[in-house]
Amino acid sequence: MQLSSLGKYLSAPKPVVIFFVLAALTAIIYAPALTGDFIYDDHLQVEQNTSLSSLSNLGEYFQHSTGYYSRSPANYYRPLHMVAYSLLYQLFQTRPLGYHLANILLALAVSWMVFRLALLWLPAGLAGFAALLFTVHPLHVEAVAWIAALPELLCALLVLGTLRLHLKDRWSGLDCVWGGLGLLAAVLTRENALLLPLLALLYDTLTPRRKTI
Repeated sequence: MQLSSLGKYLSAPKPVVIFFVLAALTAIIYAPALTGDFIYDDHLQVEQNTSLSSLSNLGEYFQHSTGYYSRSPANYYRPLHMVAYSLLYQLFQTRPLGYHLANILLALAVSWMVFRLALLWLPAGLAGFAALLFTVHPLHVEAVAWIAALPELLCALLVLGTLRLHLKDRWSGLDCVWGGLGLLAAVLTRENALLLPLLALLYDTLTPRRKTI
């Protein structure tokens, strides 16, 4: 195959095709997790956490650490982590299938966001291949298969989405609002999102470009 033909082929796939490929791979890889039960921290954070049964507790999650309601020794301040569990509890109660399904859908959303980010620098085919490698990487298995790792997936989605918004060549006032809300939501989901501003600053320093608002 000539280089010109190869380049044309790699840039040809439509985003919708890549999405369905990523969805199929995610489903095939993580379908066995749907039969999994609650394990380790899942018992305290979800199965035995009576606060999740009522949505009236949502506001209180912003006043205490995650361990306050789950009786877990963890003292993380992750209110949106608990809010996500509470919303899922209304649908699935203590049936682990629903929580595993939520993690798998989040994993797909993260892979899709990786593709959207990669499109900034690569043709569609190569960006899709990069997202495919990300999807099948065994390092992600624990985060997807373990119910208690939901905040890792949710935080990754929020961080990547906010970063993608930051990398736009032209900002609107609404983009600034969404970017700030995305950063806040990511930090309230998992504390390592605090590195996002530093990551954005580092990228802007290494690849200076004019931003228009």
